[in-house]
Amino acid sequence: MSPQDSQSSLPESDEEDDRFLLTGHTEVVFALNGLIHRGELVTVSFNQGADLILTTLLSVNRDNHTLVFDWGGSEENNRKLLKSGRNIFVAKPDGIKVQFVTSRVVEATFGGHKALVTDLPQRIVRLQRRESFRVLTPLGARLACRIIVEEKAAPLLIPVHDLGIDGVGLSLPDPIPAFEPGTRLAGLRIDLSDAGEISCSAQVRHVTVMDARGSGPVIRAGLRFDSLPHEMQARIQRYIVAIERARRSMTPD
Repeated sequence: MSPQDSQSSLPESDEEDDRFLLTGHTEVVFALNGLIHRGELVTVSFNQGADLILTTLLSVNRDNHTLVFDWGGSEENNRKLLKSGRNIFVAKPDGIKVQFVTSRVVEATFGGHKALVTDLPQRIVRLQRRESFRVLTPLGARLACRIIVEEKAAPLLIPVHDLGIDGVGLSLPDPIPAFEPGTRLAGLRIDLSDAGEISCSAQVRHVTVMDARGSGPVIRAGLRFDSLPHEMQARIQRYIVAIERARRSMTPD
């Protein structure tokens, strides 16, 4: 593989992408290491979007200019990926779309397990849409969402994965509760600790199996709030500011 091969252009349908373009080697490595540290799920699409795998990034080699990522759950799609010349990686940490393109992928091993390796991208697009900004809830202080699916049904208590003023992402148990896209939920309540409490009705927007490997499937549900009062939107914003301030204080300069 050559560095020039991985310089394939990113999609140019959004002119705002240039404002969030990372092109320096140090910036690119820092952004990729951030995804590795957080264990973010990454979608790799190829064959003009006809095929994809879900993976996580494992290691960045600054000297060899290579990126190692996990072997996907579909053996068939892994083999197709090894024949692909252009691959688009997309992750969405905290609601920020991170996208980059690489060229050829080869099989490798990492930590004694099958892995995949490709050239480091020469640029990364980071695009945040503020109206749908979500913050990941800290693992050490994970929020719980109390949900009433129907008026007379027993409430469900489900961990919160991410939160924004427009809605909430949940980590569903397996088997999945009776959630279907479009389902109206009579009420939900989330205690934001020092920021206060929010409560409203909501609608299920999606239920997605993110990964079926390891100890079991990772299942996410996205809920959109119904007419959340401005006061409660302000509580969510205070919670997000507090979380981001705490994360910055733990990040070395």
